[in-house]
Amino acid sequence: MTDAGDAELTFVGRAVVLGPGEGHPMRMANIPDRMLLKADGEDTGQYYSAFEYEAVPHSRGVPLHLHEGHEEGFYILEGALEMQLDERVITATPGSFVLVPRGFAHRFANPSDRPCRFLAIFSPPGYEKIFDERTHLLETGADAEALRALDRAHRSRPLGSPAEAPRHL
Repeated sequence: MTDAGDAELTFVGRAVVLGPGEGHPMRMANIPDRMLLKADGEDTGQYYSAFEYEAVPHSRGVPLHLHEGHEEGFYILEGALEMQLDERVITATPGSFVLVPRGFAHRFANPSDRPCRFLAIFSPPGYEKIFDERTHLLETGADAEALRALDRAHRSRPLGSPAEAPRHL
């Protein structure tokens, strides 16, 4: 008989140590913001992915959309990020954390004169692949249907208004 302290530990991820500015660089299509993937699903045992995002001054960010397959967390490191959650618009400042559950309409932008840096987490992981895939499609001249198919494959839905989302705050 063994007690819980003697149970064998199963390792499901791998250790990752990255310094400032290190990680896999990603782009969000034609938006000038910068992203560095810090950990993906292989690193975390398929629990989450994390990346650092820098929204440049006056970034239009991303339009209103929702995710059907994952939650998205935002932890603001510096600057201020304007976020919309359904119909509520907030300004998240350093130390703020915003969790966007599946099915919530959301968008973000940086309307200020200073950059905004934040840590973003997807759980479960996988959605982070859409950024490189979308950039590749746009660079190779893909049509609008190919872009819509990519959104469907990653269970993401662009929205015209918060009323199109199934949940509201």
